[in-house]
Amino acid sequence: IEKNNLTGVVIASCSPKLHEELFRGIIEEKGLNRFRLAQANLREHDTWVHGDEPEKAQKLAYELIAGAVERAKLLEDIGFEDYPVEKSVMVVGAGIAGIQAALDLADKGIHVDLIERNVSIGGYMAKLEKTFPTLDCSMCTLSPKLSAIDRNKNIDIYTTTEVKEVERDYGNFKVTLSKKPRYIDLEKCNDCGDCLKVCPVLTPKHHDLGMSKRTAIYKPFPQAVPSAVSIEKLGHAACKISCPAHVSCQGFVTLTKVGKYDEALKLVREAIPFPGALGRVCPALCEDECERGTYDESVSIRNIHRWLHDRELETGEIAPVDNVIDKKEKVAVVGAGPAGIACAFYLAQKGYPVT
Repeated sequence: IEKNNLTGVVIASCSPKLHEELFRGIIEEKGLNRFRLAQANLREHDTWVHGDEPEKAQKLAYELIAGAVERAKLLEDIGFEDYPVEKSVMVVGAGIAGIQAALDLADKGIHVDLIERNVSIGGYMAKLEKTFPTLDCSMCTLSPKLSAIDRNKNIDIYTTTEVKEVERDYGNFKVTLSKKPRYIDLEKCNDCGDCLKVCPVLTPKHHDLGMSKRTAIYKPFPQAVPSAVSIEKLGHAACKISCPAHVSCQGFVTLTKVGKYDEALKLVREAIPFPGALGRVCPALCEDECERGTYDESVSIRNIHRWLHDRELETGEIAPVDNVIDKKEKVAVVGAGPAGIACAFYLAQKGYPVT
């Protein structure tokens, strides 16, 4: 290598699996890039196969070496770079396999993000009565692992979550997750079960394949982790269906409850351009359908979005409407009364430039 200033090395010998790293180390010591090596395997690929056919073995050896020479002509220097790698692992799927993988990794000091699309971890094993081969009670095996997952500080559990996108960047991964709401605050729920007693809605119980009924607010099985209930929401709320403008009543009322007034008003304006005016003249069909009226009084939805608008006027902090104008067609609206303004509002929402 040094005497002839070689740019590559071809070695005809045994399997690269056995001595390739040794040969790479030798040529690297002599100043050649370790990846400038092409190795022809004359043992497993030739002599061991054609040991009793010397002529055929000779011909094959020639072809293997010729191929290695041609490969060596195309080899280039490959270098190494150091990149910081996050010492964490994401496990997708929290059935028994995912649970065991997460526990094994966490015991080695590796942080684990455990992703599960259902409201509880456990998977199909939680639905079985007994498991092979000992025919033990499945929950007798699974429950201790659920408890261990819940207590392990190296494991973060993401339920009602799915992976949307994965990007790789030199050993690290950037993952985009989509998390569906369970409509229950996990910090506040203590799993007392009082809500299950008063929920008026019954639906087939998925956990036992619909053989029994459960309430809309539910816990899939007693040992479920996280140890909290969840609300299964299907379709649209009665208040939204009854509203001619289909305002997301539950959404903006909840945002108002937690003090996110600007976000609440923005949500109202996605459906109606005049929340202040409609808050005074709207017939409030939504309040007639409000389920809370069954037990107490309906939520005063009309007054809430009127208050949101009045608050904005009082504070003077009027948030701009962010519409993405991406349509080429231009629209002219003749007349700037309430109907014309509403028409322009909805067109701008759909991306049309309006005059």
